[in-house]
Amino acid sequence: MSEINLNLADLAGGAAQERFMKAWEEVQNNVLDPNTDPKKARALTIKISVKPNENRDLVDTVVDVKTTLAPAVGVGTTILLGRNADTGQLVANELHSGVKGQTYIDPTDEFKVKTDIGQPIEEVEKQQQSNGIIDLQQHQKA
Repeated sequence: MSEINLNLADLAGGAAQERFMKAWEEVQNNVLDPNTDPKKARALTIKISVKPNENRDLVDTVVDVKTTLAPAVGVGTTILLGRNADTGQLVANELHSGVKGQTYIDPTDEFKVKTDIGQPIEEVEKQQQSNGIIDLQQHQKA
């Protein structure tokens, strides 16, 4: 029977245990991160490399601790694409309303009514007035 007087927690002056604890904390933080897939497996690997000398009475030992974490999940969005009718330039805007051409009420901005791309309706109306566009509904009320 062998007599091995090694304790993994004490190996390399406690550095092996310290590296294990750091790696374990990384794994735990990754599991708790809401931006990662909760179903993906994580891994923590402790590798001990042993290289003997010519007489085989001493071995250089390296303890390596590695983690395999779940990557952050992708974040999706919808982009509206088109061309400016006047200039022909490409125009791209993120769709905020959920449906092209639909206005929505933005609860994160004092419940302001906004266009499908998130521009406040008030700004659009001011811009249209400065461009000489007449709001017929407002014109009838006057």
